[in-house]
Amino acid sequence: MSNWLLDRLFDAGNQAEPRFAFQGTVNWMRALSEIIDNGACSSDELEFLYQKVQRRSVNRDADTLVFENMHMAYHNLASLKAMNDDAIDKYDICRSAIVSWYYSIYFAASAMVAASSG
Repeated sequence: MSNWLLDRLFDAGNQAEPRFAFQGTVNWMRALSEIIDNGACSSDELEFLYQKVQRRSVNRDADTLVFENMHMAYHNLASLKAMNDDAIDKYDICRSAIVSWYYSIYFAASAMVAASSG
């Protein structure tokens, strides 16, 4: 693929270097992977952490918000899986995959906040 547009943008001057954001995201993913691999999300740890959480009363609006956010989290997760399965060259989809990964984390966290706060 020709890089004429990218070259033209860089010739305009003062362009951001896109590799910094990419490398930062990769490092963040690696750190998260190491935390998970070291057992921070093991069943025993999670059970101990969440056994003290009390059920909240039914709140239809909050439940709808939780389901909406979980739907979007799963939607982005499915997008990641499809991109990973179908892409021949993973570098071509890297930025799109980062966006899908980010939003799957974002919507999952939003669902947890809505579920806990009502």
